[in-house]
Amino acid sequence: MATPSDLTNLAQTGITSGTVWGSKYPTLIVSFVNQPDYLSFHETMRNDILIQKQNDATRREVTSRLKAVNKTINSHLKNLKDYLSDEYGKDISKVWYAAYGIEKKGSLYILPTDNDGRGRSLDILIQELSKPNNPIATKKYGLSFWISQRDEHKEIWASSKAIDGTRSIYADKLKTAKLEAKRLQSRLRMHLRATYGEQYKSIWRDFGFQNEKYK
Repeated sequence: MATPSDLTNLAQTGITSGTVWGSKYPTLIVSFVNQPDYLSFHETMRNDILIQKQNDATRREVTSRLKAVNKTINSHLKNLKDYLSDEYGKDISKVWYAAYGIEKKGSLYILPTDNDGRGRSLDILIQELSKPNNPIATKKYGLSFWISQRDEHKEIWASSKAIDGTRSIYADKLKTAKLEAKRLQSRLRMHLRATYGEQYKSIWRDFGFQNEKYK
């Protein structure tokens, strides 16, 4: 989930109003929050938004890397199948596919498309290629090649899952923060309206609320 831009505006409005509150209206007291906490809350919210935006950018980069390594793996699976065909014959070679982590899906023999399953299949493939006297291990697309692909895939996939976990945590935090920011700002506007009477609109503008429509 990408970070909605309105969150940034909401947090900045809170920072602006909190800063004005402290500098121009230091004697203003409300029952539901004090000025330092109000300002700190919105500053923390803005920081979390920036972190989530960086998480989103990192996720796009990792997704691109994962797509690239999977493309390489898929394209060179043919080399592995050709090696097995050369070694055992075209018909008999399929008997060996499972030992090398290759699975049948419909009429195709492939490595799993889900990344957890693919990681397990690559481990099976490396285990088989690592056996003594494996006839394919020393070939160009043999053991060394598949170890490099397995390790790269494992590292990128682990990063992807870790980033998704972090993004989920911050998405939940920001969902809660958005509701609280709206509550705090709404109550502050209501207090200003009650306190300053007919002048409330100019006071709202002074606090930085002029760019939004409020009920």
